[in-house]
Amino acid sequence: MSGKSSQQSDRRAFLTVAAVLPLAMHRALPELSSNPDAELIQAARRFAELERQYQFICNEAGLSDEDTDELVEQMRPERAALLQKVVTMRATTWEGHLARARAAFIYTKDVLDKEATSGAWNELLVWSVLRDMADVKGGPQV
Repeated sequence: MSGKSSQQSDRRAFLTVAAVLPLAMHRALPELSSNPDAELIQAARRFAELERQYQFICNEAGLSDEDTDELVEQMRPERAALLQKVVTMRATTWEGHLARARAAFIYTKDVLDKEATSGAWNELLVWSVLRDMADVKGGPQV
């Protein structure tokens, strides 16, 4: 097998795995139908799941820029729709607030890992709230 054929085969295999991965990773969610924030919690979970995949593709997968761009573009519509849902729905329960905070934490994790070092009050406040809410025990996991 030539080097180019091997690369194309590897690329095809990776793209197939990337497309199927969300289905394989899907796990049954606890019953949320009685929670008024069920739709928000489910959207936040899915957004967080996609964000983890996005971060892996961009930072750890070792793909070419072209392959990375292709996968990111495939994810864009669902990520955008979920983000819109997560930021516009009003949380009315503690579980809803936690789910949104945890999704936000995952989205901003690269920045938050460095903490807020600029000293800007707004960054310090947002960082501390997201950090602490992401670590709260109980509530929905994202």
